[in-house]
Amino acid sequence: MQLKIFGGALRRERVARLISRGKLAALAAMWVRRHSKQILFGMGVLVALAIAASYLSFKLMTPQKEDPDEGGYLMVARLLKAGHPYSDFSFDQFWMFPQILALTFRMFGDSLWVGRLTVLIFSLTGLLGMFLLTRQLGARSGAPLAILFGVIEPYYLAQSRIATSDVPCVVCVIWAAVGMAEFCRRDQRIWLGLSSALVAAALVIKPLTVAFATALSAWLIVHRTEWRKGRPQVQLRDLAVDLAIFAVPGILIAVPFVNLADLAGEFRRTVFAHWLESQHNAPGILQRLQGLLKFLSRTFMWLPFAVAGVFRGMRRAPGLTLALAAGELFS
Repeated sequence: MQLKIFGGALRRERVARLISRGKLAALAAMWVRRHSKQILFGMGVLVALAIAASYLSFKLMTPQKEDPDEGGYLMVARLLKAGHPYSDFSFDQFWMFPQILALTFRMFGDSLWVGRLTVLIFSLTGLLGMFLLTRQLGARSGAPLAILFGVIEPYYLAQSRIATSDVPCVVCVIWAAVGMAEFCRRDQRIWLGLSSALVAAALVIKPLTVAFATALSAWLIVHRTEWRKGRPQVQLRDLAVDLAIFAVPGILIAVPFVNLADLAGEFRRTVFAHWLESQHNAPGILQRLQGLLKFLSRTFMWLPFAVAGVFRGMRRAPGLTLALAAGELFS
């Protein structure tokens, strides 16, 4: 009798489990149907990133002769990995990117492949940031195409396959803009702190990104400005808190890679050294215009997309669009 009772209870428990599983399956199916567009959209983004990764990594170890800076970054990273202090050698950049390379060398081995793979991972992260920026600018359905367009852009493609600082710097700028846009949309200061940290990272990777840092700072001021009775009024209290939050994470990021006790010397070693180099390579306005035209000729096919993006962005996200355009123009 007890066995029959036990057997019946066991069968009822099994039936209850099947019913609960059926409910879970039904709920899961309902959730999938309700979010089918988002799921397909996410799968499209993953496919685009997979295509980009395959395209970028194809024959990654092909020798290149166009940019000698790769050898300089690799040698500095090897010296840092070996324990040499900054004072042992001369280097005309800040130390963040060589330190990133030195860290990857310690973790995965000292090789050209590891250095280039590090930049490739940065590049994929940047393509994901381009996707998010495109959505923030209003082109939601076409955002995955930004990944594919980005990866076949000649300059981005070339710099993504060598161990130099250009792509890591650009990636930090892209994600800083994403963070600032989220802050302006949600008014949650955690996004402001994230944007500040990424701006600082971009500056200590490549100081000439100061134009984008300035543009994002101006965007922050505009965000805290209201028009009342035809006059602009700045919300000073909120702006002061914002600027403090924007400054502190950036300073904390920069401190390990900049000699704050000798800022003048750091300026001469990095920014001023590159300014002198640019004056030597392009001493006059004519040479600089020729360089600009040469750059535009290489990227001419993308100009219609850029113009269309500016017009669309000005309708949906004017602050973000102006910040990006100003940073690109003045850099």
